[in-house]
Amino acid sequence: TAQSCPALLQDILPLVLALRESSNDEVGLGDGADQTRNIAVSEAATALQRLILNHRDTARLAAEAGAVEALLHALTQRPNSGAVQSKATSTLASLIANDAASQTLAGAAGGVEIVISAMRGHPNSELVQESAVGALNCLIGSGHDNVLLARHAAGTEAVVIALSLHVDNAALVRSATEALATLVTGSFGDQREARGAKAIDALASAMKTHNDSSTVQEFACEALVHLVAGDRDCQNLAREVGLVVFIIRVVLVQHSVSARVQERAFQMLGILVVQNPDSQRLAGEVGTMDVIALTFKNQLENESVIDQVAEALGHVTACSRENQVLARKAGLVATIVQTVLAHHRQSSMVQQRALWTLGILVAQDSESQRSAGEAGAMDAIAMAFKRHIANETVVESATEALGLIAANHPGNQAFARKAGALEAVIEVLRQHRSNVAIQTKASSTLRLLVVANHENTRMAIVGAAGVDEVVSAMQQPDAGEETNQPEASWDLAHFQKLAKEAGLIEAVVCALRGSPKNLRSPTSICSVPASPPTSLLGALEDAVVGNFENQLIAGKAGAIDAVISSLRGSINCEAVHENACRALSAIVTENAENQRLAKGADAVEALTYAQTVHLESYAVHEAATLALEALCSGDSFGERIMDTSYGQRHSGPGVSIADTAMRGVALEQLLELQEFIQEALRKHDIVEPLSGPDGNRHGRSVTWQYLTLYEVRDHFLLPLTRDHNSSFVEIVARGKQPPMWMVSHWWGTPFNLTVRMLQLHARSRHLHGADSVAYWVDCFANNHRGPNERIETDIMSSPFAKAMLSTGCMGTVLLCDPKVTPLLRTWCVFEANMSQQLRSGALADRTDKKRYFLDILASSIILEEKNTGQEKVNITMLQDAVGGSWNEVSENEGSFFSTRHCPCWCWC
Repeated sequence: TAQSCPALLQDILPLVLALRESSNDEVGLGDGADQTRNIAVSEAATALQRLILNHRDTARLAAEAGAVEALLHALTQRPNSGAVQSKATSTLASLIANDAASQTLAGAAGGVEIVISAMRGHPNSELVQESAVGALNCLIGSGHDNVLLARHAAGTEAVVIALSLHVDNAALVRSATEALATLVTGSFGDQREARGAKAIDALASAMKTHNDSSTVQEFACEALVHLVAGDRDCQNLAREVGLVVFIIRVVLVQHSVSARVQERAFQMLGILVVQNPDSQRLAGEVGTMDVIALTFKNQLENESVIDQVAEALGHVTACSRENQVLARKAGLVATIVQTVLAHHRQSSMVQQRALWTLGILVAQDSESQRSAGEAGAMDAIAMAFKRHIANETVVESATEALGLIAANHPGNQAFARKAGALEAVIEVLRQHRSNVAIQTKASSTLRLLVVANHENTRMAIVGAAGVDEVVSAMQQPDAGEETNQPEASWDLAHFQKLAKEAGLIEAVVCALRGSPKNLRSPTSICSVPASPPTSLLGALEDAVVGNFENQLIAGKAGAIDAVISSLRGSINCEAVHENACRALSAIVTENAENQRLAKGADAVEALTYAQTVHLESYAVHEAATLALEALCSGDSFGERIMDTSYGQRHSGPGVSIADTAMRGVALEQLLELQEFIQEALRKHDIVEPLSGPDGNRHGRSVTWQYLTLYEVRDHFLLPLTRDHNSSFVEIVARGKQPPMWMVSHWWGTPFNLTVRMLQLHARSRHLHGADSVAYWVDCFANNHRGPNERIETDIMSSPFAKAMLSTGCMGTVLLCDPKVTPLLRTWCVFEANMSQQLRSGALADRTDKKRYFLDILASSIILEEKNTGQEKVNITMLQDAVGGSWNEVSENEGSFFSTRHCPCWCWC
């Protein structure tokens, strides 16, 4: 370069030599000579600056001629000369500007430390500070080594001091803010140093003083971002010096066309308000939402700006219901959906940030959820899934936003289904199996979409073949929920509860029957054609096992037929057969209604067939055997009755009561028996034998609604008393139980109505201690295995008569069915006749009773209210008030003894 520009070099070299003049040569010459040489050196620096200014080639030639070293030499030799310090640093800045090689050379020669020393030596000199800050800014502009040198030399503090003392100097402020932004970026030590030097105050003052300078605003915001981020005290300080308001009302408004300022200012705004309720509130009050809406419009094409605006919006509204409302009213929910997401479909950065913000805007705000749904959020989210399914950050934000928009909002859940977002979540779970965060959020979102929404569950399981994903989602604990229950049992109960609410059982049954071709969404991105039968059967088993309500749902949904079809349709598939047997076992175990359905569907034949096909498979054989045992549990119930908790409680030696008339049964004992029988019939399908004296009962299932005392005797009393060879009362009583009332009734009356009538009677006659009232009921007093205790030479010596004549017996309770059948029975007629004699005193020679009551109870069928057409049985009572008077008592207020029981009226 020197050879090609000899004339130019002749101009540069003298100036370089002048700058290299040593101050040692002036020792002893006096202050005048020193001052003269300082002027000469400063003039040389000025002349050199004129040569190189705006001439890059000349600057490079000067650097090759040693100008960098010469300027640094002058600064070092003449530290007290403000003129030299000012001119030399200014020329150095011009020499190395935009030249990485010269910057590196200057840094290696100690330039960084020398310039910072100049700043420290002349803090009050505006000219020195301006030129030195400019030089320092050039030195650290492109070299990491120089930045480290500046940090070690306490350059951050020096810049802050310069900024604080000379805030009115526009050129200095521009350089200082840029230099400060560079120094504090990524350096916690320099951030602390800057805070200690009150950098936030200085930057705030600079921004306000030079509010029209886009450079100052840009770099001041950048520096503040690093100073304030993650520090609550600095956030509060920035708010106190007015930065929140200033950025919103001045910076963002005055510099609305500057993309760089907008990007940095919104980044700063987000930092100022993040997790700071006071700053959030202030930002909302000064019009942030309107500014954001305007920026979305003006800077829509700039991805970086839109990204920062969306992030700031998220931080301003996070956990702030007031700002959520302001954002919604400003139309920002719709803007995010219809403008930002739609315009930047290809940008994963914008999609991730906008979806994250959208989730914050709608969180726990039903109005914002509605706005998002109506604006087409589900379609936008489905599109994000489709275009960015492999991008983990986009997928995570989209999944979370989807869950927040759909949570407890049936309308948005339906939108999600129609848009294909439901199926997309299932695909996310399949494609990102190793990402724990995505799995957790996607599972939570899937659960929100299907729980309490049967249509979505059916779409997920049948349309998207996502039974495994749905089951896994439902097995996850609720966020933040704690439990003291063992994990396995708690998970099962939790899953079954959600399965019921979501309609999972019905959906699984639908899938087992075959998926409708038109169920999958047109926009579906799912790749699995159908759920494997083993998964469906496994889900069905888990949903119903040990859960009576879910078993009933499965039975009504057709699960039994679907499972049996799987047994018959998958001839050679051992896994399907095993799972089908297990599922069927879970459906029918301790569920009489499902056992009856399964028997009607030839389940026994299907299970036997499975065992036959897989003779070598222990798993299939065991599963089928367990299913058969569960299916036919009622057949052996009588043999196992003493193994039940009720049987165990009454398995002791009992008590022998020789006098049958003293075997009254307490109402509480009847209620305990009733509870046991009801539970047994709920769990086991007990079937009447195909042969026996009563042909009408052959092969009929015993059900609670129609259970009579004949069946109570055959299936419960006889097995319970088998080992004792006694009456029922003798295995439940602790001693004699003298009857308080004689019960006259027909055994064919449903047992549940018999108990209800006795309950009403006990309550009306004995307000206190009703449960301990003892009734003489022949079915429970007689020993059905011993000799017939009714037969006596003298009928008045029979247990019936003796019970009525006993001292404690207060009267007869006549229990009637709608046809008043008891009055057609011989023994009941005898009891009625004897009751009348006792009431009239005709048997005074046999008893000293002064009074004997006859209470009549009846069951009648009435229609439910509101024309539902459903029938209801009501219990009414005629209570003997003596002297020909009767009191009417009823289970339900306003119901009266039916005139259909006219034979009873006539008798009365």
